[in-house]
Amino acid sequence: MNSTTASAQSTLQTSTNLPPCATADDTPLLRFSPMPGDVWTSGDANEGCIVFGRSGGGKSSGAGAAIARALLRQGRGGIVLIGSSDETDNWLRYAQETGRSNDIIRFDGSGRYRFNFLEYEMQRSNVPTDVLISNVVAMLQSVIETVTRATGLSAKASGDAFWEKSTRLLLTQAIDLLYAATGRVRLPEVLEFINTAPKNPDQLNDPNWQKYFFAKTVEKLKTSQIPYPLDREERQRLLNYWLVSFPQMDDRTRSNMITTLETDFNMLQRGQMRKLFCTATNLVPEMTFDGKVVLLDFPVAGDWNETGVMAQMIFKYAWMRSVNRRDKNAPMRPVMNFSDEGQIFLSSFDAVFQGLCRKNKCATVLLTQNLPTFYSRIGGDDPENTVKSMLGNLKTKIFHNNDCTTTNDWATQIIGKETVWRASFDQNTGWNESINEGWNEGQNDGWSDGANYSKQMGVNSGSSRSAGYSVSEGSQDSSNFSYGTSMGDNMGHSSGTSTSISGGTSRGSSGGSSYGESGGRSAGLREERDYAVEPHEFSTQLKMGGKANKGIVTGVVVLPGRYFERNGKHWMQVAFKQ
Repeated sequence: MNSTTASAQSTLQTSTNLPPCATADDTPLLRFSPMPGDVWTSGDANEGCIVFGRSGGGKSSGAGAAIARALLRQGRGGIVLIGSSDETDNWLRYAQETGRSNDIIRFDGSGRYRFNFLEYEMQRSNVPTDVLISNVVAMLQSVIETVTRATGLSAKASGDAFWEKSTRLLLTQAIDLLYAATGRVRLPEVLEFINTAPKNPDQLNDPNWQKYFFAKTVEKLKTSQIPYPLDREERQRLLNYWLVSFPQMDDRTRSNMITTLETDFNMLQRGQMRKLFCTATNLVPEMTFDGKVVLLDFPVAGDWNETGVMAQMIFKYAWMRSVNRRDKNAPMRPVMNFSDEGQIFLSSFDAVFQGLCRKNKCATVLLTQNLPTFYSRIGGDDPENTVKSMLGNLKTKIFHNNDCTTTNDWATQIIGKETVWRASFDQNTGWNESINEGWNEGQNDGWSDGANYSKQMGVNSGSSRSAGYSVSEGSQDSSNFSYGTSMGDNMGHSSGTSTSISGGTSRGSSGGSSYGESGGRSAGLREERDYAVEPHEFSTQLKMGGKANKGIVTGVVVLPGRYFERNGKHWMQVAFKQ
């Protein structure tokens, strides 16, 4: 522990005893049902928790309030990031209800507490100087990253890598030289040193330029009477950069780098922010290891806006690094990192930190409205997978009433499918009508050829008689009478041949129609694999508290890797009292 940390802790702990704390991982913090096994333990808390809910859906007054009281009752210290001013009042009330009012530190704009984060980071004697400086630069860039997102600007694209690396190098070289020559690192001095550095080689011989802060600091480096002497190679490296490379740099490149730093750190160079973070120190993150709860009371939704984000992120980043440095072999008081509207206070370091929280006995609790708010803050080429990867490290997920389809669909998938039996009843009534019409046509041609021969013979016989009488009129009378008989036979024969030819064509058509009514009923059970909770149920089935619900807020608690005794599942609907 460095001198700054020790003096700050002694200032706040002169007459107070440390609050008791239950440190075992199996310590029950919340009970989700009357069943003895349905508890949320200290170990569960150390694996992280995220709470979703629409505005007015009960996330803060339901699960959020219940978890806050549970962590305070356990005796944890930690930090609370404040999104709106009413959250400060809520935590003051929670502390009073749990007997922890004496452990609350309200870090706000009053100036009562101050934290010079650069000096704090540089005063750890057991770490090499170059490592400390790299950590300081990383802290500055992480804070700027978060503030950039909070202002609604997109995160740096891959095309900005050049500028990011260039400004990192510029800061590193400046802090290296300043710390060696003066023994301290203060942000206003860092920026003044960079601004007064030579812009061209001719300035090095200009008497007027010799009066600037840069020239005076470099002169100290050339002597042996400096707080942290450098070896010859290190000193020459710094002098080459500032006296050779920097003056010969392209004017536009150098100007862009300086302007970027001036803009990014403008808030810390003036007014109350300069007093709070660039002067003295009487508040350090290590106080939370003894049970102090630091309320970072710079409400983003109030007067502080992006300045409030920067103020809170400076302390949060330093606190996370201090938690990671704790001795894992020594007894550790569990701590907490609690933030409502948690998407506002995310940085790229959070994913790294959360991966170590279980070993560090740190409970990260984030409250947010929905997934898209995270996507918009993270930015980058693939914000969706980046967010889901980070949230995957938060074991406990609680879903209150929500009308965001993206969040509800994700919750449905996390809970998963299960086997369900569904009753089925079908009734079918209808008409069946059909008409069939068509033609059947064909032709058959054929010939039949034949001959018939016949012979006929016969005899024909008979007789005939005849008589005649004639009278002639004249001068004399006369008469004539004749009588005779004839007989004869007739014989003959006949023969012939007949030939016949036959053929024909047939044609016809057929068709018909049918008309009828059919229907039926059926009932039964069928086995299906379906989502255990449908997306729409998160917006229609969960209570949001208030008088209409008698102060009851309900939510779906999901705890992978274990089963609740009440329903035998890894998820359960739970009621929270407002």
